Amino acid sequence: MVEEADLVIADASFPSTGLGIELQIAEGSGIPVIMLVGDLGINRVKGAQYQNPNREYHDLQIGKGIVSLMALGLPAIRKIVTYNTFSEAIQGAVEAVRLYC
Repeated sequence: MVEEADLVIADASFPSTGLGIELQIAEGSGIPVIMLVGDLGINRVKGAQYQNPNREYHDLQIGKGIVSLMALGLPAIRKIVTYNTFSEAIQGAVEAVRLYC
């Protein structure tokens, strides 16, 4: 279905929901994406560290704890709408869609 869309609106407020594949399809098909990102107070991923083979430690950065940097860096994303309430999300999405009408 993504391949047939003129525009994709994606709510990426919860990590690891499988949304990434749709974002990649949109990117590969040249379809613009409006991304909604809500800070709902319950959806942040805790920071983590990893150690590489050289025994150096690094922090894993997850786009303010909500959206991965991989997703945020996709060129197909034309607008990121941040919100704290669902009514803000709807209002922001409508305003962003108007840019494409």
